[in-house]
Amino acid sequence: MKKSAVYEAFHDKEKDLRFFAGDNGNPPPHFHRCIEILYITEGKLLGEVDGQSFYAEKDDIIFVRPCGIHSLTPYPAYKNHVLIIKSAYADDFASVLEKETLPPLLCDKKFNRTILPDLKRLKNPAEQENFLIAKGLIDIII
Repeated sequence: MKKSAVYEAFHDKEKDLRFFAGDNGNPPPHFHRCIEILYITEGKLLGEVDGQSFYAEKDDIIFVRPCGIHSLTPYPAYKNHVLIIKSAYADDFASVLEKETLPPLLCDKKFNRTILPDLKRLKNPAEQENFLIAKGLIDIII
């Protein structure tokens, strides 16, 4: 678990909002003090969130609640968009997530595709730097 503690300590110091494209990540079980959303854009993976295992594929979304222990394993390969949301952006819905949370696998592909354009807008640094625009997009996504 030492590797996981180092991983968490590094990522916990990041800025409030982080968006990046990834592929074939195979991180050890770890957690963040923030929300993590992964949109699978290609391929398939074996995911685990808080002990619940599942397969995710193109147009599925993986939702990881704050402090949710999670890991990903390519099956055999995947690409994704990753959105890491710190507390400053989550206060509109944080109290709701304290009582209940979304399931780790959101597999309504048709619906998921409707929020993909808003998710992709967060790739633009100008959108990330404008707190109100970024917060509004996150409120739409969540």
